Amino acid sequence: MSSPEAGSQPAAVPDPSYDAAWRRFRRWTRLGVLSFATVLVALFLAPWFESLMPPLLLTWAAVAMIGVGWLSFLYCAVRQSYFRCPRCQHRFSRMYWWTWQSLRRRCVHCGLKLFEQPSAEV
Repeated sequence: MSSPEAGSQPAAVPDPSYDAAWRRFRRWTRLGVLSFATVLVALFLAPWFESLMPPLLLTWAAVAMIGVGWLSFLYCAVRQSYFRCPRCQHRFSRMYWWTWQSLRRRCVHCGLKLFEQPSAEV
């Protein structure tokens, strides 16, 4: 068996609070992408279904699918835009509530990179 070296640092253990926060962020991202894809599918497949369904039913089905898709996409975008940084607990991609969302892949307050775990340094 090998003994640990005197100068080596312990392996970084994932912090459960960070993991839970990043899982929430990924969930809202994936749901937003799925919602947007639903809207695109409804827009492009509606003409194909025209011969299979009565026009009134097709219109209401397409409007409902597109409406629900857009509303869920907007909800996911807002949730993601107001996501709190696991390190500093400020909004990850907004400096203030009235500013535009930053597209950088790090916190605008503390600089934590997207999906980064806390460092082992103490």
